[in-house]
Amino acid sequence: MTRTGVRLVTGAVIAMVLVAGLLVGFALGRGSGAGVAADVEPRPTEDRTEDEDERGRRGRTPMYEQVNPTEDQLARIDSILAHQRSRMRELHDEFEREYDPRYRELIIETREEIKAVFTEEQADRYQTLLDEYDRRRAEREEARRRNTGGEDGDGRPNG
Repeated sequence: MTRTGVRLVTGAVIAMVLVAGLLVGFALGRGSGAGVAADVEPRPTEDRTEDEDERGRRGRTPMYEQVNPTEDQLARIDSILAHQRSRMRELHDEFEREYDPRYRELIIETREEIKAVFTEEQADRYQTLLDEYDRRRAEREEARRRNTGGEDGDGRPNG
């Protein structure tokens, strides 16, 4: 293989690893809701656990609160975070529209390739396990959306 060919193959492999990493990161990150918009809209008091404070946090203090902002500053910060959360939700929705179908297709393709390795009995059992997993996951996602109005329990958009 020529030097140019090696570089092209290397570049293609690096690009595939990057895309695979992004897809895995997206898949694992769904529902984690990483972002700075946490705790802007706390859950009602009756929904909080004992270890949550009045703003709905679970044992963590945002950095901006560690500098002792005034009530006016907190109100302005909350407004900023609410706007950021809205923008993040839009970006998340756009990402899902663009990449989720391709991601789902890749998962289905991988599952089918794995099933092809198994005997018929193993493949049937594998499919049953996949169906159970998919059902439980869908139930969890639906419950989370229903209980939090489309957000995770900590006020961040579902991932």
